[in-house]
Amino acid sequence: MHEKRLKYLMQVWTGLFGFGAVFFLFFGDLLIETGNRIGTAVFHLPPMPLPAEHFWLVLTVSLMVTLTAICYAIQKDPVANKRLTLFVLISKITSTVLFLFFFFQTWQFNYLLGSVFSDGPIFLVTLFFYRRGLKAADLS
Repeated sequence: MHEKRLKYLMQVWTGLFGFGAVFFLFFGDLLIETGNRIGTAVFHLPPMPLPAEHFWLVLTVSLMVTLTAICYAIQKDPVANKRLTLFVLISKITSTVLFLFFFFQTWQFNYLLGSVFSDGPIFLVTLFFYRRGLKAADLS
């Protein structure tokens, strides 16, 4: 039962990360601009400058594609591939912590958006389903 829930979650993450890769590639600046508008209008925080080059975009899209592949592999056989979830968790806790670190250095809303409204919740939800799956496997 818990493996089935992990499978469904990984199917959702497969679609979300796949969408994220395409969105970041073609609409990354729009994401930053929208976050800037919210941050300045609602929270009176300074805007984040738009990137002038695509160096980090390449790495961002690469990560999203890798996460898509990992989640796809997990959902194919959640019992056999459950431990691959650790790589999703490592990615999301790393980005959450770094987003928070840079938010407290710059006070730019986009970093808070990344940590509190995106990667942090993805980490927590994934950890919840992963731990439940592990406990269920131990009881079997």
